[in-house]
Amino acid sequence: MNADVVKLVAVGGGVVAVWQWVRARALLRHEALVSLGILVYFVLGTLNIELFSDDWSPRLSVTQRVWLVVAIGVWGYLLGAWVGRFQARRALRARDASPERLTTDGRRLFLVGWIGLIALLVLYRAPALTGGGREEQSGYVTAIAQLLIPAYLLILAASRARVGWRVWCGAFLAGLGLLASGYRTYTLVLLFSMALVWFIQPRTAFERLRASLLCVGLFLTIGVGFGYWRFLREGNESGQELIGSVFGEAGSRLQLAAAFTYVGFFREGPAILGFLVERTPKLEPYAHGRALWGTVTSPLPGQQWDARAIVSKAVYGARQTSLVSTVFGPWYLDFGLPGVVLGLALLGYVMSRLEEGALTKRSHVHQAAYAYGLVLVGLSIHTGLSDFAFVILIPAVFMWSTRSAHRSTPIPEPVPS
Repeated sequence: MNADVVKLVAVGGGVVAVWQWVRARALLRHEALVSLGILVYFVLGTLNIELFSDDWSPRLSVTQRVWLVVAIGVWGYLLGAWVGRFQARRALRARDASPERLTTDGRRLFLVGWIGLIALLVLYRAPALTGGGREEQSGYVTAIAQLLIPAYLLILAASRARVGWRVWCGAFLAGLGLLASGYRTYTLVLLFSMALVWFIQPRTAFERLRASLLCVGLFLTIGVGFGYWRFLREGNESGQELIGSVFGEAGSRLQLAAAFTYVGFFREGPAILGFLVERTPKLEPYAHGRALWGTVTSPLPGQQWDARAIVSKAVYGARQTSLVSTVFGPWYLDFGLPGVVLGLALLGYVMSRLEEGALTKRSHVHQAAYAYGLVLVGLSIHTGLSDFAFVILIPAVFMWSTRSAHRSTPIPEPVPS
């Protein structure tokens, strides 16, 4: 199929999602946000820019066939979202636990998460500052520390009063998590999810604008700034060559920062996805579930082959790093284009069920879960879904929090200050 036609099909999915977005007047309608995010990410990531100087690199060269995967994935996501919304609207009221019970559950999880976070700090000596120990971290301890995310979201969603001091406390926890783990994902998920919970609840236009600007500032500071600082500190030779191939060795610091942002956040994911599309199944067979199953087994002792490890082995011939292949990568690696359709349809279906409970039926649990899910899916456009704690453990916590659920009642307006 012609590449331009495939691109038009993909963009058409985004146009349909935006039209429904405007028609419904729902600012947080997930299929429009996710579809637009995917299209912007891949448009920027597949720009016809000559990035490599001498040697071809699968981390830089992008094949046009990735747009076939994008088009199928976008329409699969929209289909799943429409089915999920239709079924959610036919269902009775969302089931929810009482605010008091959610707060109690959140505090219990909060205590467990604190234990994991302290253990990370003690055992691995703040890898965000030292630059070491990130790869040696125990999957069990890291997963326990990440329980702070659902704990805090449940507490925020159940709160009926102004929660300014809790937002600052959450920001402190996010910073401490970044210090203890050395990874940005934990911090970004917690902070963005907190901002979305605040945004979902009844707020003034100014308060919502403030939350939006906060998210932009957090992404620039932590997502880009911390990553660039870590890149300069570690001085990785292959990374320097990768970034240097954009502007050459004589580039200024500003050019280097721009190259790092573009290659690290937009170019690498589509390039590696294109590498997988060209290689599988022509040269290598599909993984038939091994990439997705690796997400489940990743905390177990020994080397577990999840999607990132399999991709690294395919690109470098050895498991020496962790490479992203976008939200489509694991599904394509396992089952090809049918896997992309079914996988993205499943994501869209789940998000619609959560959205209906959060925005229409005003369920506390759904508000916390939808904020988390929207942030996770948004970040996974680049990173993919391969982390045990984010994909399995935390969603299981939200399901557990509804064990004593009763019929939901609308959340009251916040107490005026």
